[in-house]
Formats: sequence, C-alpha cells, structure tokens
Amino acid sequence: MIRPDLPQALGHHPARTARRPPSPLATRAELTAQAAFKVQHRFMARLMSSALRPLSFIAAGFALVLATGCSVYRPDIQQGNLITSEQVAQLKEGMTRLQVQALLGSPLLRSDLHANRWDYGFAMRKRGEVTEMRRFTLFFDGDRLIKWQGDPQPTATEALKISALPAARGA
Repeated sequence: MIRPDLPQALGHHPARTARRPPSPLATRAELTAQAAFKVQHRFMARLMSSALRPLSFIAAGFALVLATGCSVYRPDIQQGNLITSEQVAQLKEGMTRLQVQALLGSPLLRSDLHANRWDYGFAMRKRGEVTEMRRFTLFFDGDRLIKWQGDPQPTATEALKISALPAARGA
C-alpha cells in the first residue's frame, strides 16, 4: 500500500517547492544582481504608473465627450392647455365652472387670492427655446362665467401643428 503523504515525506511538498530560498552556495554577485533587479523593477513600475496617470485622465475625458455626443439633448416640452378658437366660440356667459372645465380642461393657475379668475396658459419649448406662448383668462361671478379675454387662439388644425405630442401630429 502507498502512503498518501509520501511526496511530503520525500520533501516534494508543493508549498515548499513553489518558492525556493536562495542557495547557501550562491555567490555574493548573484545575490547582488537579484536585489538590483528587484529594485529596478519596483522603480520602473512606479515610474510608469505616475507617467501614465495623466494620460488615463485624458483618455477618460475623451471617452466621456464621445459618449455624450458633444451636445445636450433638449426635448420638446408642452406646458399647459392649448385652447382652440372653436372652444372659445362655445363659451357662453352664464356657464358654470363645471361646464367651463369640461370644455377647456383644468386651468393652469387657480389662485386663492383671485377666486373668481381662472388663468389658462400654454407654452411650447422646442430645443430649449420658447416657440409658442398663449394666455387666456376667464372671470366668474360666484359660479357663473361673466367674461373672458386673452391672446388669439389657434384653430384646431393650427393647434395640431403647434402641439409637441407625436400622437397629435399623427406620427
């Protein structure tokens, strides 16, 4: 029967053979050459890491510029209610707040300081610049509409051209 620990008993242990200590018969010149190589290797490693550090920052910055595409994406933004001239034509004095809201939608601004006034606003921003701005104000006496005023409103077909929503443009 073979002993399982026979290689270790004969001195062939993997941990001992992986790194050998210097031979006691090694000359002084061999030991000095090995030490000089280790010092030179460490010096070159430090030199290369410090020399390449600025280059790595430049490369990272270049990669960031390429990843962003060199420009900022600015989506089209539509804010508020776009009221059409057809909707304005349906307004009648004496309509209730609920009827007006069903026709025009919720107002953009409903102030507690001006409870009898509703402000509708619309703004279209394309690529960060305002391309369209419209205001429309309704005045109430209690719960009844008494008057309205504001910018000229577009027709329904003009409103579709102005709108930023792709579904509204048929795309």
